[in-house]
Amino acid sequence: MKKTSLLSPPKTPFQINFDKPRFSDHEAAAFIGCSAYTLKRSRTTGTLLGVVAPAHVKLGRMVRYERATLEQWLSQFPEYQNTAQHNNGGEAA
Repeated sequence: MKKTSLLSPPKTPFQINFDKPRFSDHEAAAFIGCSAYTLKRSRTTGTLLGVVAPAHVKLGRMVRYERATLEQWLSQFPEYQNTAQHNNGGEAA
């Protein structure tokens, strides 16, 4: 039996196609960089990463996230070139 390190990244059982217009829970979570559980919980709490959670589509028992919705949701977070900018409120150090 092969041992895995606790520090090893988790292995996903499938390859994710990010070119699709609609994602499942696991695909959407990988796209935005959180766990599927955290994304699922955000549908109940209404918040994800300290802001309003992205909208989802409910199709019977299935939940799907539109790629465009996730891209728009991600765009609300500022981009930083380095940690100094983040610590100085976005201004260069």
